[in-house]
Amino acid sequence: MTLIFGGTTEGRRAAEMLDLLSEPYIYSTKEAVHQQIRGRMIFGPLDEEKIVALCRNECVKIIIDAAHPFALVLHHHIHQASLELEIPIIRMERIYIPLEGKSNIKIFSSFDEMNTMLNSMPRRETILSLTGVQTINRFIAARDKHSFFFRILNTELSWHKALQSG
Repeated sequence: MTLIFGGTTEGRRAAEMLDLLSEPYIYSTKEAVHQQIRGRMIFGPLDEEKIVALCRNECVKIIIDAAHPFALVLHHHIHQASLELEIPIIRMERIYIPLEGKSNIKIFSSFDEMNTMLNSMPRRETILSLTGVQTINRFIAARDKHSFFFRILNTELSWHKALQSG
């Protein structure tokens, strides 16, 4: 059995690949999403302990970590569970265009670093965030000083989460 951690992009691609191969899998997402896949869907956040239990109960032999790039806590839980169970992980990453050397792009190693820089800016700026609905709350420290626009999926769940985040 394969366990896929995903959302709407990379996870769906992994599921489609396993569908083509007629391989059984469990597709885990944090929120209830409605994907057209053949595997079994499960919803809800999983910590290391729950991942270990799921893998043992379902005889999982491999994990595909196709979760959102910013799901750092989940990536950590998956890694720790795989170490405990000695199950290999395939990590699916998004392909990004090279950004090195672009003078108009600033890369940050964390949201804290980004918020510190934003709060040190002398004037109010309008900022477009392409990080997804799950990260809106990570910008709270800078939202009093700047105007933000967030690019999100046009789904009822994303709109609900965005409105909850203010």
